[in-house]
Amino acid sequence: MKKLLFSLALLLPIFSFSQGSYFGMSYQVSLPVGNTADYISTVSGRGFGIDYKGFVTPEVAIGGMIGWNVFYEAIDAELYDIPSGNGSAYGQQWRYINSFPFLLTADYFLGDYGDKRFFAGLGLGAYRVYQRLDMGIYTYEPREWMFGLAPQVGVLVPMNRDAYFHTTLRFNYGFESGDIDALSYLTLAAGFAWN
Repeated sequence: MKKLLFSLALLLPIFSFSQGSYFGMSYQVSLPVGNTADYISTVSGRGFGIDYKGFVTPEVAIGGMIGWNVFYEAIDAELYDIPSGNGSAYGQQWRYINSFPFLLTADYFLGDYGDKRFFAGLGLGAYRVYQRLDMGIYTYEPREWMFGLAPQVGVLVPMNRDAYFHTTLRFNYGFESGDIDALSYLTLAAGFAWN
């Protein structure tokens, strides 16, 4: 966490000399894929994100993104292997994942300032992940930091001189860490941004 904050502090001079910037907030819907879908397969409408982008050229923006995505699924009674390897348990399960991405982003924008602008980019950083399994009186709750990346595409649509509607499709991937398998999910974010 200290390394992430230090990295963000190093980027502050870039933002102060940028050729424009925007701050945005978005509602996020996420679809688990890969190992994450094996654990929880339902689409989640519980997501929120905050973005900041500073333009270093008219086409290139560097910034940051933080978010919170919550996944939940109730599973009918089935046999579950206890991760510590000490046996199995049978019963109804309630599964949760809370994912908090902390990403530095770089995006390339097409189009002119003031017009609709499509962009593609990449986020790199850390994911704080809380995974929880409840079954009867048994709770298993590993918590891990994961290094991750998030390629993304999106569009920024001006509403007036200082406000924009933005939507982003992002593939979040956190590499396996400790007791949690690799994390992967698609996020569709839609929200508003301001200069």
